[in-house]
Amino acid sequence: KQWYQRRVREPKNAEDDAASYSTLKAFTVILDQIDLIAREHEMMSEKLSERVGDKLKQLHKDCTNTRKNLMHTASQMQTEYKDWQSSLERLQQKYEKSAKDADVASQAYTRVNEDMNATKAQVEKSRLHMVHKQDLMERCKGEYIIQVETTNNNQHDYYRQRFPEVINQMQHCEEGRVEQIGHLLTESCQLHA
Repeated sequence: KQWYQRRVREPKNAEDDAASYSTLKAFTVILDQIDLIAREHEMMSEKLSERVGDKLKQLHKDCTNTRKNLMHTASQMQTEYKDWQSSLERLQQKYEKSAKDADVASQAYTRVNEDMNATKAQVEKSRLHMVHKQDLMERCKGEYIIQVETTNNNQHDYYRQRFPEVINQMQHCEEGRVEQIGHLLTESCQLHA
């Protein structure tokens, strides 16, 4: 308590007062400069947000939508490709079954025709069954040949035109995105300067 009272009563030294004032003044100047820099950065941040940030968001949205659409298209193309393959396999199995049935009917007709105990009606019935199975086999063979040609044409179109076109579109989208980001980075550097 005595020390405090003594300190209060003693007159201030002029040198201490001048030193504390110049230090305070220098500190105030530094704070003002920091505040000025902060305001400039805030203004720059707002400009970047307005000019560059919004464009980046829109660019990202557009590229994402384009990529989604292209991936959907590629997925549809792969589904179509699988459908062609399954249709081809189904017709191939149908043709193989009908060929096997026609061969069995032909062998049955040969046996009945060579059998001396067979009646004319049995021979005729066997012959008609064989002819029916052979006609069915020829129809299945024609359908299978048409499907092979169609599948080959579709595969050629798929691998030579449609799928490379989708890949090229994806590549162009990414190249455009990179180019746009480069322009936006240049713009942001110009705003910062």
